[in-house]
Amino acid sequence: MPINRIQVETGNYDLTERTLVLTATPSIIEDTQCQVYIELGDGTNNLDGTGGTFELTLRIGSQNVQPAPQPYDFGTSLRAAAKTNIIIIPKGQEVKAYIKSPNAADTNVAVKAYLFEIPLLDSVELVIDPNDLRNALASITIPNKRVVLGPCRSTEIVGITRCVR
Repeated sequence: MPINRIQVETGNYDLTERTLVLTATPSIIEDTQCQVYIELGDGTNNLDGTGGTFELTLRIGSQNVQPAPQPYDFGTSLRAAAKTNIIIIPKGQEVKAYIKSPNAADTNVAVKAYLFEIPLLDSVELVIDPNDLRNALASITIPNKRVVLGPCRSTEIVGITRCVR
């Protein structure tokens, strides 16, 4: 299932202070499940490679998302990337991402920050040969297992019914 790129922002930043690298409002209609992904360094304007713990802070509306800040250790990399856990952004709320480097030399670093919508899984379809399914299920121990395989009109496994041909 593809994901939707909501926003991408690029620029060169002084990361020695907490710096805003992304601002977006994913939806004014509905709550949205999202993830932030940030790339630091582009081959020309890189991290200085000293190492240390970088800080990523997310804000939704006027609230910091915990833990705040989120620590990231990039070691001595000149280029690095960070991604957040999936977050829920209520409808109409703005999300902001901030980065702070522990290194005094990170004053001109190329940053590319993305906000992706992660779709909810509301259904999963499996296309499977009934013979393969019968053989696979024969080797699995499931309490109260009941498998009914007909001419692909019904496949029932512990109350889950799905037929895909």
